[in-house]
Amino acid sequence: MLNLKQYDHSELDNLEGDILELYKKLSASTYLKDVEITELVKESFEKLIKDLDGDLIAIVDKSLMMMNGLLSLGIKFTTYASFERRFDLFLTTLCEYVIILLDEDNARLELKEKHAITESLILLFLRYLTIEKSVWYHFLSKWFILNENEEWIEPYYRYFQQLHQDHDRPFQLSIITSLLALICLDGVGSLTYLKLHKQRITANDLYYHFTLLYNRQEWDTMQSWFELFTASWNGHLGNLQYFYNSLLKDKKNSFDFTNHLAKWLNRPTLQSYIKLSKSIEGKDRSLLFKKVKENLGEQLSYPTIQKLYIEIILYEQKWEEAIYYFLNEEPHPFQLSDEKQQLLEQLEKQLPERTIPIYHQFIVRLVEKKMRSHYSDAVQFMKKLKLLYERTNQLERFYEFISMFNQTYKTYRALIQEMKTIDE
Repeated sequence: MLNLKQYDHSELDNLEGDILELYKKLSASTYLKDVEITELVKESFEKLIKDLDGDLIAIVDKSLMMMNGLLSLGIKFTTYASFERRFDLFLTTLCEYVIILLDEDNARLELKEKHAITESLILLFLRYLTIEKSVWYHFLSKWFILNENEEWIEPYYRYFQQLHQDHDRPFQLSIITSLLALICLDGVGSLTYLKLHKQRITANDLYYHFTLLYNRQEWDTMQSWFELFTASWNGHLGNLQYFYNSLLKDKKNSFDFTNHLAKWLNRPTLQSYIKLSKSIEGKDRSLLFKKVKENLGEQLSYPTIQKLYIEIILYEQKWEEAIYYFLNEEPHPFQLSDEKQQLLEQLEKQLPERTIPIYHQFIVRLVEKKMRSHYSDAVQFMKKLKLLYERTNQLERFYEFISMFNQTYKTYRALIQEMKTIDE
């Protein structure tokens, strides 16, 4: 497999015989307990070590042959799916034995041997890419993390970027490429690969990412990643629970905020937002609206989210955000909800001059609808606009606007008729 060792026919025959015997036991109809399978792995691995007299490369090589042989037989004879639990437990346990051995003796490996192991694992990973979370996915992830500080890792990141493109971005390949990006300190790249599958990714899919971050004690990055993903996991942290608890212990105050925010985002309401806002203080209090805006801002096409966002702006008195919303996000100025009407009224009181451009935009958008009912709405905004110009001592500018407006839309007879009521 690694092409670093030459085996005679008898050695290969013996290995094939061992593989066949293991396959028969794993695919037998008799019930096998997990403890029996793990004991079978232990016996097989100890036999390899004894037969090969502790030769590290030979042990790794024959372990890979054994794992590949079992998986191949399971697929060839269509027994893998039927006994997936048995095969996966055997293979992942054997993988763990080999990784422990490699970890203990990694410093003794030559660079060419590390390359050979890596390339063998990549070959096997790609061969079984269609198997969801195959043992090679786990083996390769563990191996890369084991060598995270090695300079030879970075070329493999570039290689996987090309692989990812050539294979049309399959899920497991995206996750591995993302992990390599994180190893190579390309955090943005790592998240980019993950976001391709954001709706599908579970907490367990990021176990190796969080293992790496935990080993490096990158608490801030761990916290931001939990903030990014936990809302879509609905509180199901799976095998990331340990990292979550560790982070909670290390950064208790700020991570309490993250925890509460994630829960709120699962079931957001104005009442629960008010309760949450009253329960926090300091910099987290000022951070709350920013995080809510980031999350809700991506969902403003949904009426319920839009309504909640406006209610929160009103509660927090975020007038600048209100102005931005009306100028850039408001889709229907001709049918404003009660909450939006209230927000506009507050803007008129708090920032009358800054509200003027909003009404200008609303008026033009309503008139362009070319409907009599919308002309009437536009004129109502003109009346409000006149009051704002009066309050800011700019009434002459209002009449300049009306004069230009009359000229621009002089053929809109119904509109001109409606506008005659402005000064009434």
